[in-house]
Amino acid sequence: MNAETAVPKWKLAPGFRRVDADVGIFAYNSILGNLGQLSDREIQIIAAVESDTYLENADDRALIERLREATFIQRPDEPDEYHIIEPRIAGYYERLHSGETLTKLLLIVTEDCMLRCSYCYMSDAPGAGTVSSGQGHHTPTPEILNSNVYSQKLVALPSSQELRTGASTTFRSVPGRMSWDIAKRSLDLFYELIAKYGTREVHVRFHGGEPFICWDLIRRSIEYIETEYGHLDVRTMYRFNSNGVPISEEVAAFLAKRETYVEISVDGPREIHNKLRPYLNGKGSFDQAITAIKRLLDAGLPEENLNFAVTLNRENYQCFRELVDLTVDLGMSHLEINVFYFQHKLDLLRDDSEVKTRVAVLIDAMLYGATKGVALDGKPYKLFSRLENPVINYCGRFGQQIGVDTSGNIVGCSGHLEPLGHIDNYEEFLRNPRYEKATRRVLGTIPDCRGCDIEGMCGGGCMAEADRSYGDFYFADRKECDFRRLMVKSMIERIGQIKKEGIETPEVEGSYYARLQDMK
Repeated sequence: MNAETAVPKWKLAPGFRRVDADVGIFAYNSILGNLGQLSDREIQIIAAVESDTYLENADDRALIERLREATFIQRPDEPDEYHIIEPRIAGYYERLHSGETLTKLLLIVTEDCMLRCSYCYMSDAPGAGTVSSGQGHHTPTPEILNSNVYSQKLVALPSSQELRTGASTTFRSVPGRMSWDIAKRSLDLFYELIAKYGTREVHVRFHGGEPFICWDLIRRSIEYIETEYGHLDVRTMYRFNSNGVPISEEVAAFLAKRETYVEISVDGPREIHNKLRPYLNGKGSFDQAITAIKRLLDAGLPEENLNFAVTLNRENYQCFRELVDLTVDLGMSHLEINVFYFQHKLDLLRDDSEVKTRVAVLIDAMLYGATKGVALDGKPYKLFSRLENPVINYCGRFGQQIGVDTSGNIVGCSGHLEPLGHIDNYEEFLRNPRYEKATRRVLGTIPDCRGCDIEGMCGGGCMAEADRSYGDFYFADRKECDFRRLMVKSMIERIGQIKKEGIETPEVEGSYYARLQDMK
């Protein structure tokens, strides 16, 4: 062995984290990721570095270099992680001002929905009272009730008295619906920017309310994209969040011919779903959601492009295995579980015990899904994937998305409906101080998050919730902090089992999220 010689000291990187897992000791950097298992000698080196007793050994050079490249150790005079990412963040800021970072268009085509879900977040979103004429979802008008949405007469229609008074709902009675003129101008603006900057993959999401109420507008929009912008070398992915009720065989056939991704909300087995997601008259919507899924599959929509969208809450958290079984019974292989955007009485976050329960049921669902061939998706699981692909912000909305409401106002996302501009004056929107402030809420800028174990995986959480709860974007989504840290730690602790079961965690898609590795 070569003689040991004294060299300048090493130190642990500020973001170095280690976790004792089921198959050994793993490490990662809380900002830069780089999750990996440590060898016995690497563990010894790190212990010596931490105690300031390490003397460099020539035999360790390859290991030292690996630990340094992973940003687990560094020289005392080397910059910390925040300085390392500074040039990448600066480059991202430069591209923000031109619209070059855009990859997504959100069209909120209607504020109306035929359901009255127990925890719809739209009316709680910041700025909801300023969207078009209303505050989120609205009571269906007679026009809608008589349209093809209800043509199959699957449930009794709301009574005239209910329609007049809005009984059992706090929503207003006049729905906002996007006109073709607004949709066309939004599409033209988006694709002109995409063509200008040579973007190759984009996402167009139709949202509501229940978007398929506006099926004629959706179909016309997609056909317009194909006709007017089909010559561009651009992959367009169409995305929908739906309760499934209006999805007819015609709708399913049209979607199946395109690259379409559909999330159908199913929040439990029949009894629980019907309790949580009823019609205005109290009837449940479970059967219609399942019918929609079957129609889409029968029409040929790839099953990997279709999934349940489940909102974890205290009514359904014990039923996830049943939902995995239902996924299998329907011939599907993906189940998505997410948590509430905003604070809600049905959330499972009252104390440490409930936080642990939340994590336990999510991990159990993932492991049980693996035995059934069902992959679990959703933001809680994506946190684990981000240990290899950190992001500069939580959800890839502000700065990467144009959201347009029914009046043509530009908004940040479906969870933050404050008008920040209008499609008639995009340049003015880019100069809006509120928009600029929101888009600059990135990795390293949130005081709450400095030094957090998962800063680069979480990105501060939902900025809409931060703005709603604390009146400012530059807070963390504090209600989720303990949960997210425990979720990541618990998944690392089970990494051997995860790999043994062949579980593939959700990909951090570069065209959807602003990944740190893509920032130049």
